[in-house]
Amino acid sequence: MLTEQRRHPRVRRRAPAVVRPRRWLLFQGPSDAADTVDVSRGGVRIRTQAGLAAAQRVVLGIRSRYLRRMVRFEGRVVWARRAGRPGSEHTLAGIRFLRVGSEGSTMLHRMVTGQGGA
Repeated sequence: MLTEQRRHPRVRRRAPAVVRPRRWLLFQGPSDAADTVDVSRGGVRIRTQAGLAAAQRVVLGIRSRYLRRMVRFEGRVVWARRAGRPGSEHTLAGIRFLRVGSEGSTMLHRMVTGQGGA
């Protein structure tokens, strides 16, 4: 029997998102569309077409329904793997939050507790 090792339990929540890898010293370049699969106060699992790799720093924007805009998070990819069938492949990635502002903290609380979703 496996024992849960996460400090924060995951909750299945789907929300539109975008992910941008860190290049050089800046978070720059194009963003790729993503969707959250599940979320916790400490991180998120996303599904995207972006080619992400473990240890990569990223900026993640998650769409907030109650704020009606994207909320920004900075994080690090903990794991990433390709999934899906040929022709519809995607990347699943686990991202640990490194920076969460006050809006992000409020949004995560609402998502995890089910108080109005994202």
